[in-house]
Amino acid sequence: MSRLRPFSFAIFLILLLGLPSPQPGFAAQGSDIHLLSPGEGSLVTSPIQLTAEIAPGSISMVRAVLIDRSGITLARQLLRVDQNPEEDTFGFKTLIPFDIPETTVEAMLTLSVLDEYYRPIALRSVIITLQSDGDPSFQMPRPDISWLMLTEPKPLLSYSGGEIQVGGTIIPLTQEPVVIELITSEWRVVGSSQLPVNQPNQRLEFDLSLPYSRIESLTNARLVLRQAADPYESDAVLDSLVITLLP
Repeated sequence: MSRLRPFSFAIFLILLLGLPSPQPGFAAQGSDIHLLSPGEGSLVTSPIQLTAEIAPGSISMVRAVLIDRSGITLARQLLRVDQNPEEDTFGFKTLIPFDIPETTVEAMLTLSVLDEYYRPIALRSVIITLQSDGDPSFQMPRPDISWLMLTEPKPLLSYSGGEIQVGGTIIPLTQEPVVIELITSEWRVVGSSQLPVNQPNQRLEFDLSLPYSRIESLTNARLVLRQAADPYESDAVLDSLVITLLP
């Protein structure tokens, strides 16, 4: 049996201690997007001045969508953003014009960030009231309260075997099921499941196996957890993390 020389062993020990240990996956409200204005319950006129703070990273595009209670899209923007990776957050602003046939309309405004493959990284939303004229009334933004904490899977690690464990705690925003998907860089959904919700706004621990279809080669996959809001027929909140799937 070979022995390490004292100098070699010291170098080996330094390298070993310097390796980062795997960290638990984590996705939380405000971690990637913090909507600043308009706040929940605001009364707005056209154009809406949307402001937010966004965490830099693998962001390629930012998408803003305005949807009424019938699920009809009233406005949509897809914008490229300039970001400095050395900053903790960067400011985002845009004007969203809209036109409504009635005096007032309730709507959901969503803001999402997309990666280089246009997969969603995170999404946040607010319910606001649109008015055709009059004075706007803005509410303060909601505080950053974690809606999702993942303990499995671990981000940026590799997985094989045809299924992964997805677990953690979640505070669902609505009674709609939480949709869990594995999306490849080619936008192929290779795994999908749902987590039923009985009581919104109540902390729920979960642990489930997510099967995925056969992988022929090393695959970059984004695990997406999202929840829709009724009756808007659109996602109200979303977080994600990237893992690698092996054949």
